[in-house]
Amino acid sequence: MRVIVLDDLHRVIVLGEGQIGSAIARSLIGSGTVSEYRPTFRTDWSTPATAGESTSAALAEVEALGDGRTTVVWAAGTAGMTTSKQRCEQNLETMISAVGAALESAGPGGKSRVHLIGSAGAHATGRPRWAGANALVSSDGTRSNDVPYVWLKLAEEDWVASLVDVDSIVHRVSSVYSRPNDPGRSGMIAALIRNAARGEVTTIYGGWSTLRNYVHADDVGDYVARTVRYGGPATTLLADRRSYAITELVSLVSRYLRRPVPLRMAAGSNSEHHSFDPGAISNGFTTRPLATAIRQILLDSGP
Repeated sequence: MRVIVLDDLHRVIVLGEGQIGSAIARSLIGSGTVSEYRPTFRTDWSTPATAGESTSAALAEVEALGDGRTTVVWAAGTAGMTTSKQRCEQNLETMISAVGAALESAGPGGKSRVHLIGSAGAHATGRPRWAGANALVSSDGTRSNDVPYVWLKLAEEDWVASLVDVDSIVHRVSSVYSRPNDPGRSGMIAALIRNAARGEVTTIYGGWSTLRNYVHADDVGDYVARTVRYGGPATTLLADRRSYAITELVSLVSRYLRRPVPLRMAAGSNSEHHSFDPGAISNGFTTRPLATAIRQILLDSGP
């Protein structure tokens, strides 16, 4: 957890030290308009109760900001498309406990806002190409929540929307990747590069033609940091304007790595296409070209 204070006494609590949470914190700190109390506070994620208790204890050490605004960014969680319903239920309880504790730390009379890092893929699952990727319900009015992960992401949005006297912004983000050594899970692109460089096999759930949509964590971090500072729409869609088939992605990695990329294709619940109407992507969000990012990752990784 990071606690960052903007120059106008706007306190930002970033819950989650993975690739997106770290990118948001880096962007805020790099803006030159903040002072940071401490690099990190340790959060005990063992259970939902300990997550809330450790969040409260850490924030009790931070000087109260009176009527200043408090923004809580939820960028934590460990669930994926193959996570069990029980684990997803625990993830939801953990979010409610930690975010609730962070909101309770706000000074009396101050305004509060929550930024939820959600999932564009959860909204794309079970839907045809281009179909309402930025909407909460499918075309027949029913929610596509039979997959536990999809249920979790929709439940997170519902809980945030139910908060009283708290503004909220939900960022629906497509598949995120970062450099192999960045905090948290670095995503499939970095995994392909890392494993291929070692001659190891990467398992992919899907088929060669399965479409995936990739955005760099730093691009997401910069966009979310701007909305933390200046506000934005209640719901955003942060995705690339084109999706890539697995075969295209593997070809790009192999070309720039200059070696084969060993793969094992496996069937699973994460095998549906993820593609989005370019017109639904939020204004002001841009992501670096995938080929450029792959080349840069290889340069950063050294010989």
